[in-house]
Parts: sequence; structure tokens; C-alpha cells
Amino acid sequence: MRLTHLKLAGFKSFVDPTTLHIHGQRVGVVGPNGCGKSNVMESVRWVLGESSAKEMRGDSMDAVIFNGSGNRKPISRASVELVFDNSLGGASGEWSQYAEISVKRIIERDKGSTYYINNTVVRRRDVADLFLGTGLGGRAYAIIGQNTINRIVEAKPEELRIFLEEAAGISKYKERRRETELRLRDTRENLTRVEDILRELDKQIVRLQSQAVVAEQYHQLQAALNITKAQVWLLKNRDASAQWGKAQRNVEKLVIELEAQIASLRSNESALETARQKNFTATEVVNQAQASYYEANAEVSNLENQVKNTADARERMQLQLQQLNAQLEKNSTQRGNFESALQTAQAELLTANTDFIAAEQTIKVAREAVPVLSGQYQTALAAFNASQAALMNAEQRLRLEQANIGHVARTAAETNEQLQRLQQSLSGLQITSDNAVAEKQLQVISAEAEVATLEKLASATVQKEQALAHELKVQREAYTSKQRELSLVEAEISSLTKIQQTMKNGNNEAALNAWLKNTGLENKARIWQGLSINKGWETALEAALGARLNAIVADKLDINSRSPSALTLAVDSALPTNQAVNKNALYALIEKIEPTQQAVVQDWLSGAYWLEDGVDARTASQKLANGEYLVNKQGDIYTKHSVTYFGA
Repeated sequence: MRLTHLKLAGFKSFVDPTTLHIHGQRVGVVGPNGCGKSNVMESVRWVLGESSAKEMRGDSMDAVIFNGSGNRKPISRASVELVFDNSLGGASGEWSQYAEISVKRIIERDKGSTYYINNTVVRRRDVADLFLGTGLGGRAYAIIGQNTINRIVEAKPEELRIFLEEAAGISKYKERRRETELRLRDTRENLTRVEDILRELDKQIVRLQSQAVVAEQYHQLQAALNITKAQVWLLKNRDASAQWGKAQRNVEKLVIELEAQIASLRSNESALETARQKNFTATEVVNQAQASYYEANAEVSNLENQVKNTADARERMQLQLQQLNAQLEKNSTQRGNFESALQTAQAELLTANTDFIAAEQTIKVAREAVPVLSGQYQTALAAFNASQAALMNAEQRLRLEQANIGHVARTAAETNEQLQRLQQSLSGLQITSDNAVAEKQLQVISAEAEVATLEKLASATVQKEQALAHELKVQREAYTSKQRELSLVEAEISSLTKIQQTMKNGNNEAALNAWLKNTGLENKARIWQGLSINKGWETALEAALGARLNAIVADKLDINSRSPSALTLAVDSALPTNQAVNKNALYALIEKIEPTQQAVVQDWLSGAYWLEDGVDARTASQKLANGEYLVNKQGDIYTKHSVTYFGA
């Protein structure tokens, strides 16, 4: 492939779309300082996948976007496109069929980059694979930029090896080999998981087979139960037929009783009508007797008034007579004048006596007639009360009979409806013989006994299942606890392995082992072997001590030769017995430590304090002095002016 065009838009100083036509084998870009010559080379490295902002001379990848000038506003998008001539088919993979290949990278502020090959969205790795083995790429030797020659000259053997493999064209094969090994590792892991799944499926198949046997037994018992239900239904049908005949006879009996009740009701109604007529007659007699009684009382009152008036008049006459006699005695001389008045008064007296005697006779007769009239009134009143009671009793019996008639009518209607339903049921039934019924009854009894046995078996199975479920729950809880402990141990092993790996330096490992053997430190203990901290704070201790966890405990530090690689030696020394430890210090969380290592570990952890979850680290770190720091369970270290996040 040969580069023919370079298109830039919004990339650093190339704010306007710019196309560079590259003809021939050599093309030079000349110009004064600051005109953008280096930007052209950086654009080529950037579009080929450069991901380091430092290599692009910026603090972030968004720095490649034009950020504005005195007379131009900043833009939010930058793109670089390389156009290659592939007429000879030099490209590898699926792109070899195209005569021209376009590689483009577009970046937008706060959105990241997007790669295109022939206007198709691809991954950054696809762009790297396209140029693998050609010397092109974000860090390849084919692009010589600022300080590139110095980096090649000062490169270590491992870095020079990468350049040589790229130049020899074997880097792509190594990359493919690495990918193949990764795929093989993933395939082995998948096979392991498949084997686990197969074992689990075998267990499930065994369990499902037992469940299938139980289900088959259930279906057989269900079919037998359906047959038994049908037989029971036939028996109930026969009983219903007998009940229908009995109900029909009851209906006939009730109809006869209903007719008798109706006849009794008719006679009660006629008796009630007769009682009503008698009541009306007695009421008239009582009214007439009451009228006569009231008239007699009025007449007696009048006669009593007349007798009273007559008595009053007699008293007045006698008083006048006395006065006249007295006046006669006193006025004997006036006798002649009063004789005529006396005669008149005597005549009036005689008349009054006669009237008085007649009134007394009339009163006597009226008084004799009063008891007779009172007796007649009492008799008429008693007859009226008796008629009224008989009328009320008759009406009560009438209402009772009407209620009985209504109840009988409803009973008859319900019986007729039940009779109709039984007739309909009977019309659709086929009565089996008594022998068949007896045989089916025996089958029903046998099926019921078998169902009872199966119910007992099911109850025992359910109890056993509950016990197994409880045991399974206990085992799962124990498994979860062990799994959690295993995870913690694996994390600790991983941390320690990482520390050991960081202490090893490739080809210097053999030299380090020889040096340890010569100095007598080969079999000395490491710091981490005699050290343990409260559960959950292992990462914090690893972040605080770092590589010093792998330090070798030595008796003394006067060693003549220097270690060939990085190594930490700790001298045996114990703390004074009366020295107090700050409870907030990270050293206070250590559960177990060798006495001879206490002084060196406390020296390393001096100024380290533990930070509980939920506490504001920024506020707490402001109270620290110089040289002091806070560390949390995640291994993050906070000082007064900085924070360091721990990475596994």
C-alpha cells in the first residue's frame, strides 16, 4: 500500500479542511517554526491509533481539537483521514479486495474517538491489525518524530527487540499467536464450565427421572380416580332417583294437605263472615242500649233537679211560714191583713206538696228502672267485647292460614322445580344393574384405600422433602460462608503473589537468589509470613507497606555487597513493653506479628491512620500533619494535599 492523500479538519492548527496530496516516494514539508509541520506527523500517528495525550504534546486527548485563536472560535470536532492506494492488493485480511483504502479517526469533545475504514465503523484494534507487520502504527518505527531517535538509541534490549520484530514482519504472527493462546485458554475454561454443566444436568436427569416415575403413578391414579368418580356419580344418580320418587310422594301428600287447608280456610272465612254479622248486630244493640242509658240518665238528672228545686221551695215556704207565724204572733193585730196571704200560701203549700209527692213517685220509678237499664247495658257491652275478641281471633287465624298457604305454595313450587330437575337428570341417566353397582362399590372402596395409602406416602414424602430442604439450606449457608472465606484467602494470595512478582526482575532473579545464598539470607522469613491484620483491612495494609511486605528479616544490616535488584531488608528488633499504641493508628489493627518485627513494622506505619467507611476523607485529611496519611479498606491513601487510589 502507498499513502496518496492526507485529509485534516479541525486537528490542532488545521482548523479548515485541508488535503495534502502525496506524490512520489519522497515528500518534504518545509516552513517556519509554528506553522504546523509537526502537527502533520502527529496527525498520521494519531489516526493510526495513538492513545497517549503526552505523545500528542497535550494534557488530554481533546487537546488535538482546535481550541480557538484571536479571531476564530474553538470547534468541537476534529478528524484525520489517510487514503492508501491498494491496487497491488498489499493489505491483509478482508480489506485486500479494495483498490483504495481510507482510514479515518474522528474525535468530539467529551465523547471520545471513532475509527472508520472505508467509512465503516471499526475498532482501534482493527486499524492496528490492518498495519500489523508493516512498521506503521501509533508507536511503530516507520514514523520518526521528535525524540524518536533518542528513544531508539536509549532503548533497552526488550524495546529494541520489538522494533526488530516489527521490521522483520513477525510481530503480526506473535500477535496472532497471543490471540490464539487467549482463545485456547477461553476454550479450556468454556470446556470446564461445560463439564460442570453436564455433571449438573446428569444430576437433574436422575432427579427428573424419579419425578417422571412419580408423575406416571400420579396420572394412573388420576385415571382410576376419574373412573371412581364416575361410578360414585352413578350411585348418587340411583340415590337421586329414589329421592325423586320419595319427593314425588311428598308432593302428592302436600297437595292433599294443601287442598284440606284450603277447605279449612273456606270454612274459617264463612265463620268469620258470620261472626262479623253478629258483631255488627251486637254493635247496634249496644249503641241502642247506650242511647237509652244516656236518655234515662238525662231524665233522672232532670227529675233530681226538680226534686231539689221543690225541696228548696218547701224550705223557703216553711221559712216564710215561720216568719209569718212569728209575725202573726207579734202582729196579731195584723192577722186580718195576712189571712188572705196565709190562705194563699197554704194553697201554694198544698200544691207544692202534691207536686213534691208526684216528683218523689217519678224519682222512685226512675230509680227502680235504672238497675234494669244498667244490666241491659252491661250485657250488651259484654256481648260486644266477646264479639270483638272472636273477630280478632278469627282474623289472626286467617292470617296464620294465609301464611301456611303461602309456605305450602312455595314448598310445592320448589318441589315441582326439584322434580323437574330430577326428571331431566333421570332422562339422561342409564341405570346399571345391581351386580355392576356392587362391583363398582368394591372398586371404589379399593380405590379409596389406595388413595389413603398414597396420601400417607405423599405426606411422608413432603415431610422428608421439608427435612431435606432444611438440610440443603444449612449446607448452602455453610457453602456461602466457606466461599466468602475462600474469596478473602484468594484475595490475600493474589496480593502476596503480586508483591512477589513486583520484586522479581526478569533475568536478575537468578542473580538475586545467588546473592541471598552467599549472604546467608536465602532461608530467612519474609515480613508477610508473620503478619496478619483484622479482617477486611488486608488491602489497606498492602497499600501502606507495598513492596516492603516482601522484605527479608535479617539479624543485622552490615552486609558487604549490594543486592543485584530491588530488595528490602528488615533487622530484628522488638518494641519496649511499656510503649503505648494510638488506637486510631493502622498498626493498632494488626492481630498477629512476630515480636522481632514489631519495631520495623511500626516504623514503616508511623503516621498511617485507618479511615472507616462513611467518614468524609477530605475533612479528616485536613487535620493531618506533614508525613501523616489516612488509608481506607479499599487501599486509598489520603494526605493533607493529595490522594492515591489503590489499584489491584
